[in-house]
Amino acid sequence: MKVALALLVASTAALDRKLYGVDYDIRTSEWGGCKQEWELRADFQAMKTVARNVRVYGTQEPCISRVLKVAAENNVRLWLGLWGNIYANQDAFDSQLITFKRLVAEGRIRNDNVVGMHVSSEAMFRYYIQDKHDWSDREGTFKLTSYVAKVRTFLRQHGLNFPVSIADVMDAYKYTPGLYPAVDVVAANQFSQWENVWAKDGVNTMFDRLKNIQASSRAAGKQILIAETGWSSNGSFPSIKEATPESSGVYLKDFLLFAEQQNLNFYYFSSFNLKWGDDSAFGLIEKNWGLFDQNRNILPHVRSVVVGKPQKAVRLWHNGLVIKVDGANTRTEGRVYLDLPTTGLTDSLDREVWFYDEDHKTFRSKSTNQCLDTFVDDAGVSQLHVYWCDVTNANQHWDFHADGSYEIVSVPQVEVAEVATTTTTVAPTEAPTEAPTDPPTDPPTDPPTAAPVNPLAKYYAECGDCRNCQFFTPYYSLCYANWGPRDCGLMPKSTHRWCGSLPAFVPVPPKAAPTRRPTTSTHRPATRPPQPTPSTAAPGVFLGPKASEVRVPVGVFVSLSETSPGKCIRSNDGLLQVVPCSFDDSTKFSIRPFETEEVTIKIAGTDWKITESFGRVVATTLSKVDSVHPDSQTWFYDPLAKTIRSKTNSQACLTLVEDKIHGAVQGRLCDADNEFQQWSYNDLTGQIYYMEKMGLCLATDGPNQPLHVQFCDITVQNQKWVFELAHHGKKKQAPLPCEYNNQPAPATLAPPVQAPATAVAPTTTTTVAPTTTAAPATTTTAAPTTTAAPATTTAAPTKTRTRRPLPSPSCEWTKETVADVGGKLTFLELDTKVAGEGPAGDAISAALTSITGSNSYPSIWIGGKYIGSSDKIADLDAAGKLTDLLQAAGCL
Repeated sequence: MKVALALLVASTAALDRKLYGVDYDIRTSEWGGCKQEWELRADFQAMKTVARNVRVYGTQEPCISRVLKVAAENNVRLWLGLWGNIYANQDAFDSQLITFKRLVAEGRIRNDNVVGMHVSSEAMFRYYIQDKHDWSDREGTFKLTSYVAKVRTFLRQHGLNFPVSIADVMDAYKYTPGLYPAVDVVAANQFSQWENVWAKDGVNTMFDRLKNIQASSRAAGKQILIAETGWSSNGSFPSIKEATPESSGVYLKDFLLFAEQQNLNFYYFSSFNLKWGDDSAFGLIEKNWGLFDQNRNILPHVRSVVVGKPQKAVRLWHNGLVIKVDGANTRTEGRVYLDLPTTGLTDSLDREVWFYDEDHKTFRSKSTNQCLDTFVDDAGVSQLHVYWCDVTNANQHWDFHADGSYEIVSVPQVEVAEVATTTTTVAPTEAPTEAPTDPPTDPPTDPPTAAPVNPLAKYYAECGDCRNCQFFTPYYSLCYANWGPRDCGLMPKSTHRWCGSLPAFVPVPPKAAPTRRPTTSTHRPATRPPQPTPSTAAPGVFLGPKASEVRVPVGVFVSLSETSPGKCIRSNDGLLQVVPCSFDDSTKFSIRPFETEEVTIKIAGTDWKITESFGRVVATTLSKVDSVHPDSQTWFYDPLAKTIRSKTNSQACLTLVEDKIHGAVQGRLCDADNEFQQWSYNDLTGQIYYMEKMGLCLATDGPNQPLHVQFCDITVQNQKWVFELAHHGKKKQAPLPCEYNNQPAPATLAPPVQAPATAVAPTTTTTVAPTTTAAPATTTTAAPTTTAAPATTTAAPTKTRTRRPLPSPSCEWTKETVADVGGKLTFLELDTKVAGEGPAGDAISAALTSITGSNSYPSIWIGGKYIGSSDKIADLDAAGKLTDLLQAAGCL
């Protein structure tokens, strides 16, 4: 009977997402015990249907040997635990560490079957929160961090590359900043259900608790692991608002989407409902955290969870600027504005990441986990902001109407066959995808070019005789007369297509542009067809499938709100408004998926760019390698799919190919289910985290050296990577250095004035044909048009002071960005300032860096916008440092 049960899994999982991991209790009762091998085997057969990894809490025999054996049989990797405790009479760390070391010596614990471990689980919660010890008592903390150090030393000595951590509640990390440098991974538990909230608000509550921990973790260069989270499906308790199967399913669905978008690995609590415990109201809470029932059947409310198709990570562009939202730990959290796309190590990338839900027509901000929303204020004016996401809230629904023009986001710098027609030029059909291989012995040659495919055949087969806007259904079609591409583009794309002149406009099918494997950005008019320049691939470079030109449509965002129906988002002097649609340039935006935007990736402060050739990936410069094709240093980073894809070999993604310390990273065939291709970027420290086995970062040993992974360390220069958009927004002119003289100063300080808007011309890219080998495209940048600064308005003086004049533009920024309050200079928050331009350019930045003693250049205030996670401007105000700051910059 036991043999039959061991092979029985009563049902299969229906979840449309594979969980990173689940928590698993190997006990047979509340007081201990160990499940038999046949029970473990049946449990693992069920768990592997929903999760890749399993987390256990202790390393006691005979349980751990059984677990290691059964996990290997089911190709499941483990997160191990040692039962360390602050109270000596409950501490099993030493005895379990002895067992752990023996299993390592026997080769039963290895890099390929273990993904991490912790030295304690909620020991700080029991000591500091339940038993109310003061957080200033660090003795318990020091004991646990010493355990981490001891285990880490052993792991490194034995070539084991998995992380070690302290698993505890979020408050433990919130009140004990000394944990961050001590652990390899921040392992935090969060159960929003205990905080008297509805299930629909459970993830929002988690995000609110997580914000401070995220900021501290990013600054320390440590990934966050949600070690435990879940929602009980039965029982009651005064601090729990609901515990039902329906509420449990709601939280599971919301959390899976949240973890996917925030790049969080997690272990869901828990795998199975417990067999022990009483049936009191509280007892039922404790027994019903499982995804499976006691007989290993997946629970109906879990089976019914469907997260849906992955949303798309996008930027929302307007004339070289992107829509951003200030996130947590800024003084302007939730502010929606236009700004240049981020560059450098600024900790601001998340502000411009939006998750586009095509089905519900919503845009969720990564920095706030809230959705783009419009509402009507008390004055009857429609306002734009972000608010907690709710797919039933019409204020968050936006329809994108294409106007017929488009932007070319990525242009291949490889040979592109021309179509045998005088009206248009297109790229050839992509060849079948094959995994990158080692370079051949003989010099490679370009594969034969496929016969040109004339797009007109299929195009006119769809349009028939129509040469204008066509209304179509599966059963019939109608052809309009005297319409233009813009008129047709404003109609529903599911039933209308443009069949007029191809050179004027080739409509992009609504779900085909851009696709999952795309490529970054130049605004082109609708009447100009793409003009790829013929070029010869540099010898020795495996190009793989030809890169294709990627376009995105330009159009308007129309609100579907019941209170603002038919209104559009408009940029007015840099401010975003919701107004009646005018369809002029101020309302034109584009949605560019990250997976289509070209980036180069280099070590900060160097020209060592990541370069791909025949699957081999190195950090080098064009000057260091002969005949490197420029596309081989171009990549596509998708923060949602967590992939870094090559442009030259358009189906090759960065892949960890050796699961060991200093394991090699190479280009391999992109596979959405391959966890060894998942990476996440920290744009504060520059680290590129390897996601599947946490605590490892992408690194290089120097120029022309292969990429590999190392233990993450923010002090290692060769782990500091900078992502640069190949097609960046137009930069504004930088202000001149501060200047002053000894002439008499004006008697009063002018009140703050909003900086004038700067008109930005779209980027224009011209590709120059090389004579022999392929060369990088030559970019010709149109000069930005700057609106003349208005005269400064002087208000009635409040206090008379003698100051040096501020003649230079940079000091004018300063003048506009401070106010005279009681004789002390105080910074104001002006939304439109840009890094490098205000309040007084590099001089102010350097002075602030000097005054605060910060060694992180971006951790400063520039033009009222906070960058970084320390040196708050309020502290400078309180300390009276602003006058010193301006004097050091030469502006006073």
